[in-house]
Amino acid sequence: MIHNIKRWMITIVIAALIAISSVGIISACDRNFPPGIEIQPYHLTEEGIPSIFFGTPTMFTYYSCQNATAVDIKIHVDDGGSDIIGNMTGGPSKWTFNITFFPRHGEATVTYIVNNCSNSNKSTVIYIDPAGYIYDIDTGARIANASVWLQRPNGIGEWENVKTGENPPACQPDINPLISDQNGMYHWDVLNGYYRVHVEAPGYELSNSSVVYIPPPVYDLNVGLNHIDDPNVTPVYPVANFSTNVNTGYAPLVVQFTDLSTNATDRKWDFGEGFNSTKRYPAHNYSVAGNYTVNLTAINGNGINSTTSIITVRTKT
Repeated sequence: MIHNIKRWMITIVIAALIAISSVGIISACDRNFPPGIEIQPYHLTEEGIPSIFFGTPTMFTYYSCQNATAVDIKIHVDDGGSDIIGNMTGGPSKWTFNITFFPRHGEATVTYIVNNCSNSNKSTVIYIDPAGYIYDIDTGARIANASVWLQRPNGIGEWENVKTGENPPACQPDINPLISDQNGMYHWDVLNGYYRVHVEAPGYELSNSSVVYIPPPVYDLNVGLNHIDDPNVTPVYPVANFSTNVNTGYAPLVVQFTDLSTNATDRKWDFGEGFNSTKRYPAHNYSVAGNYTVNLTAINGNGINSTTSIITVRTKT
């Protein structure tokens, strides 16, 4: 984790991390890197540390001497996982390595190991920014093409959308709203302060996230959306129904029940003497004579429905 920074990343999750003060491509002569190194694309934080989005394909380029026979790359991500080790392709003198880091994120040290060139091994530090996502509360599926608005307090007890085009920008990218990608993901870098996220998507209810203060980093603000109930669609309700192999007999009487309910996703049996079941084909042993009212409740997301039947148990004389 990078500490003592003035701008933090906010995502839906929202994940809040580090700041962007400029945007560009690191070139072989970039003063922030050792000579001969390129990384594309990146955002430069106010701390001068290049930040790359973990969902974007990233290309690492190394320019070696003409005698180099191979260049290996090792990327140590400070997230507890194993190092990423690869062989750069091309050369001499231009060698490249392509990677998409998702789901890895955090501060990372990139080391270039050059064969057959003296004093050519180099290391640099980058930050791999995470992102969050919008999802369907019922199914858990990611929601693409959702409009995601970054909001902050307006000073009179209400919320306003963060304005774009300010100097310096209040968020990076300087776009509001963002549109969630095919994986429901998006991300921002933001200045210190209180924020929330407002999300709109076709077919879903509007939703606001909880309020967060940045910093410290926030990693757990994924936003789930509920479907809008269509008034033109008639809800499908369950209809309870069941059968038995017998409904009268002498104790001890074992009765086999069969759930014949329609449109049910769940069920609950009450056998009339304090015993219950959620099985579809339960059996119950009545050991004492009497009349027992058996109740079956059929359940789905739109409601419940119940039906009853009498089981008569006699005593042999």
